[in-house]
Amino acid sequence: MVSTNGAIHVVDAKYKAHLAELDDQGWQRFTDDAREAHRADIHQVLAYAALYSADQVSASLVYPPRRATFEALARRGRDRSIAHLLHGARRVRLELRGAPFGMSSGSPASG
Repeated sequence: MVSTNGAIHVVDAKYKAHLAELDDQGWQRFTDDAREAHRADIHQVLAYAALYSADQVSASLVYPPRRATFEALARRGRDRSIAHLLHGARRVRLELRGAPFGMSSGSPASG
């Protein structure tokens, strides 16, 4: 968890191939087990985010694709997906993001 200027950002790294598999197969062709695992990951990071009250709350699931896979996703603008979830007055920004191991701070994933 990172806190800056009244904003909370929860980050949860997952060592699974979900991001690349979703891009390759799409949600409909994902296996039931893979869908359940992905849903559980999302529920987990949202539960972590629910522990904090702040004006701005965001939650990120970070998946480590192979560098070539990440670069292919990034070229197509598919290295991250963002959704804004509302529950009453509470708004949470949810991000699914790829970041390969060894990524430097000057690389495209740092934005």
